[in-house]
Amino acid sequence: MLRSFGVFVVFVLCSSVLLAQNAGIFEGGVIVGSSSYTEPSSSSINNAVIIKNAGQQLNLTSAYIKTFKKPGMAEVCSGYLFYRIYNTNSTPPPFSAITCSSLYNLGNSEGLQNQEWFNNSVNIDLISGLLPGDYYLDIYYGATITAGTTGCTNGPSSFIKNLQARVTINPALNATFKGFTASSNNDFVLLQWQMADSGNIQYFTVEKSSNGLQWQSMDTVVANSNLVNYSFIDSLPETGLNIYRIKASDGNKTIYSFSRRTYVGVVNNLVTVYPNPVKQNLRFEMSALSKGKYRASVFSLAGVKIAEQIIDHDGKDKYVTIPLPPAMSRGVYWIVLMTKNEFYKQNFLVQ
Repeated sequence: MLRSFGVFVVFVLCSSVLLAQNAGIFEGGVIVGSSSYTEPSSSSINNAVIIKNAGQQLNLTSAYIKTFKKPGMAEVCSGYLFYRIYNTNSTPPPFSAITCSSLYNLGNSEGLQNQEWFNNSVNIDLISGLLPGDYYLDIYYGATITAGTTGCTNGPSSFIKNLQARVTINPALNATFKGFTASSNNDFVLLQWQMADSGNIQYFTVEKSSNGLQWQSMDTVVANSNLVNYSFIDSLPETGLNIYRIKASDGNKTIYSFSRRTYVGVVNNLVTVYPNPVKQNLRFEMSALSKGKYRASVFSLAGVKIAEQIIDHDGKDKYVTIPLPPAMSRGVYWIVLMTKNEFYKQNFLVQ
């Protein structure tokens, strides 16, 4: 199925033997759509199924590669994300490359220097111009690594294995979601959605997820051409995060609503900027977020990174302050929180 990978596999094996003791890659990650995928982990993009409707977008917005090197014996110069998307019945095209040149030192581990190479300014619609059908999305990660302490004049010399997701683009259904809300009273979750145009929808399927990657069908709601408003009650929500979406179908074609998050037993808001507008320091509350390390980055609307800070979150609701550069222009900016498996963002205004 991936015959064109053969050359790379041989090269990887040879490179691994030469550089395994000096440098290599131990993790890679990418954000596709609103989902964060990490290799290797349970949230791998390998074998993932991504479903979109004609006219929708599937944006690749961020990538990172974590590498290790033995100081004085090896050098890592940059990371790469290689990707391609093609119809399942066509010949795979050449890979496109995204360079991850921004560097963050993660510290020493067993005599090794761990580093993260990232690019958070990517904004590529992977399915722009593609017709309805089934596609493969191939991805692998690379890093420019030398056996010595200088150089990095060659191409990528270390790789994470080939990864493949399935992307299905459904034909557009003549129907439009007008709104979708999810609200919780800590006992059950009430879902309500409205249709601007029901077209010839036969039924709705309520789908649920705990991570935004894997979805399960909960129940179906029969459509009625005389109705605009619909509702569904999840009487057994999970404690913590619950993510919902609605699939509308006419029996052959489908469309999806956007997804909605709600929390049971915890605060609903995740990232709240206060005060907003911001003057000198960005202050935001982390609510109902799991314990762990978060990378907090501030971006302009053009994707330029303004500031960054690593937060060792203890799992409790708390306010965090990030100093902003004194010369920041007035306007709208984004605060982005990322972990291996999660991605949150909130805009704010600088006066």
